[in-house]
Amino acid sequence: MIDMSQAFLHTMSTRSSLTEASSSKFKLGIIAGGVPSERLTLAALDWNVNTCILGSDHKNQPGASLFSRNVSGDLMDFDTVCQFGELAEVILVEAENVNMEALQLLKSQGKAIYPDPDVLTILNDRCVQKMFYQDHDLPCIPCKVFESRKELELAMRNRELRPPLVQRMRNPDAWVTGANVILRKRDLRKLPNGSLAVEHWVDVDKEISVVVSRNVHGKSLCFPPAELSRGNNGEVQKLTCPAALEVDLESKVCELAQKVVNSLSHVGILEVRFLLDRDQRLWVNEAHPRPFGLGYHTIESTVTSQYEQHLRAVLGLPLGSTRLKLPSVMISTRNLPPEYLEQSLSIEGVKVHLDATPSVLGLEQRGVLIVVGQTLHEVARKAERIEQTLLECAG
Repeated sequence: MIDMSQAFLHTMSTRSSLTEASSSKFKLGIIAGGVPSERLTLAALDWNVNTCILGSDHKNQPGASLFSRNVSGDLMDFDTVCQFGELAEVILVEAENVNMEALQLLKSQGKAIYPDPDVLTILNDRCVQKMFYQDHDLPCIPCKVFESRKELELAMRNRELRPPLVQRMRNPDAWVTGANVILRKRDLRKLPNGSLAVEHWVDVDKEISVVVSRNVHGKSLCFPPAELSRGNNGEVQKLTCPAALEVDLESKVCELAQKVVNSLSHVGILEVRFLLDRDQRLWVNEAHPRPFGLGYHTIESTVTSQYEQHLRAVLGLPLGSTRLKLPSVMISTRNLPPEYLEQSLSIEGVKVHLDATPSVLGLEQRGVLIVVGQTLHEVARKAERIEQTLLECAG
């Protein structure tokens, strides 16, 4: 378990009242911005909670008009992060790349920071994650670090590692695996330069995502497990909830997700990814300690959305119901033409959520289409129609 300072515990003991959180003096600080911050702010507005945000580009910050205060600055700059921390009682970190020294200082001063900086240190590095899982008897595929392709090639030559292998990103990304399969020596040419995280290959049957929440009092709840489908570029293209799992397997995956969040002593939303192999063995693959786009479907398909649940958890409130209202399929979109969206919206049960994300070419329109219906068969059929329309528009 990660130790939490007495100052940290004292802070949270005084932040457990919704009445106090909705007072004019209370400020909820959000570092990073992006769509999750906008969604969190919308949820906070329902409770009259004031929010302030630190982002690298306030001009292109989604929902900028919603925040009580919008601060622009470098998230890796020590002074910028420390000064922002003085504006809020509770601070939510919605980015991987934030000055950790500044977060640790704010924590030592009694600020309530979620995710805790110690949790971020573990989860921002895939190999550190894997070592943590091993130390806490969580089933995972061990990860080994090589500082260069040459070092990996030497290890393969000396039979320290035998293909098939998988090279993954050291810093996990919510949508992209960054995985390269290594079957033979020539496959090393496609690997990136620099430090490499290498694991043994697993014959994957399904990739499962479980959103689990844990509040400051240690109470945890899982949302229904979902199944992920990826495109050829490695990005998650589709999510289906609930995942088609046997009852005992569904219970096992939720049990493991709760063990991960409790082992970390994490407060807030944690998205845990699992690999289910052909022998029906579950492996903890990676975890993301904040609301991510993959939990977007909870806005439409569960009693409590992941965004409201995140606020409930960090403010010390009772966790909301995670019961599934309707089965759903979520489809990832990017720069879709208006006619495609119009055709999709003509289908009953389709919800569109769009945002503008800064890219090297300017603002890129990304978002998701969420399909809900009475049965999983119904939503799967509607999703197929949408995907077919997408192919026609692309052609």
